[in-house]
Amino acid sequence: MVPAPGVGPQSTEEWHVVNRDNYLRVKAYLAYLSEVAQLKDSSVRRYWSYLKHLLIWADDTPLSCAKDIQPAFPSALATEGPSGLSGTLAPSTAAKIVRTSKRFFRWLKVNHPTEFRHLPVSWI
Repeated sequence: MVPAPGVGPQSTEEWHVVNRDNYLRVKAYLAYLSEVAQLKDSSVRRYWSYLKHLLIWADDTPLSCAKDIQPAFPSALATEGPSGLSGTLAPSTAAKIVRTSKRFFRWLKVNHPTEFRHLPVSWI
């Protein structure tokens, strides 16, 4: 488990602990976007900011079990602010975060088929 990067806690109780494998998979996806898809650095940084929400939502649950997390990711985005802070995200921002997360899950299914075989495409 590693603290979610870029999340500055006000106290130790506010640290979000994320699953290390989830974090490494997000970083691998961002490397793919940069090196293979050849996205600009600014785009990769924006996707990182979107995927931080996914990591914090999943907490210490492996992403291969994401379908079992409650509330569902879109619902959690609608009720919580950025990184669990008070306030809510703009609907357009939440939609971008969800779209980015869906692309990431599709990438996971293709690149880690054994681990993510139980994650239904219909859930994504």
